Amino acid sequence: IFTVKQSISVEETDLLDGQQRITTIQILLRELSLFQFYGNVNFESDRSFKNLVKAAEACKLCLTKTYGIDNKKAIFTTEETIKDLFNQYIIDFDDVTSFDTYNKQYEKFDIELRKAIDNGSKTAETIGNSISIIQRFLKDNYLNFTDSSISKNLDDLYNFIECLLTKCWLIEIPMQNHHDSIQIFESINNRGKSLTLVDKIQYKSIIKISSDKLPLLRKKWKDIYSGLISLEAEGDIKSEDDFFKVFINSIAGD
Repeated sequence: IFTVKQSISVEETDLLDGQQRITTIQILLRELSLFQFYGNVNFESDRSFKNLVKAAEACKLCLTKTYGIDNKKAIFTTEETIKDLFNQYIIDFDDVTSFDTYNKQYEKFDIELRKAIDNGSKTAETIGNSISIIQRFLKDNYLNFTDSSISKNLDDLYNFIECLLTKCWLIEIPMQNHHDSIQIFESINNRGKSLTLVDKIQYKSIIKISSDKLPLLRKKWKDIYSGLISLEAEGDIKSEDDFFKVFINSIAGD
């Protein structure tokens, strides 16, 4: 992951590249911490349950940090346009202690998630899809069992959590400033899935703006994505890239 700090005195660190990986790991840790509330299955009497609960508590420690007596904050936060919603998911679920509180909290979160998606947030849509995929993965692989397979499945889940917490390494590469990251960004992403035109325009707009204006720029991009989603839904454009190709050519007079 590539990071940068605004100044030495600032506690927060900006993530330049690796947001999707960190967000996915955070979602995975949050869902692992809630495993015992996945359906009305009672496996508390199983010998593996106590160890698994301890592992789930360890997952929580990777998600939040408490300042003072009761000032809990998320260790990682997303972009400004979705920050409050993701913080709600990470922080509020820390207090879940029963099936009832889990269902109420998830219903509350799902309402806010749907609102964000309806307002055109692609990030909210991606987060929602990621949560669903991870929940389905955990249920299908570890929490879908008969009485005879409970112990094995819970042992496997414990081993999975242990590997995630002790054998998954993140290597931080600090950069001196935001502008140093463009060559890193392009060289890394060119080896994987090709960047879209929108990806490139958005990223280059971010690195060419001063840090104090980044929140405003990100909100502008949120509005742009919302408009593009509406145009695509109405059939006015083929894709986001198609829109920008026409837009750029119109500016150039082609």
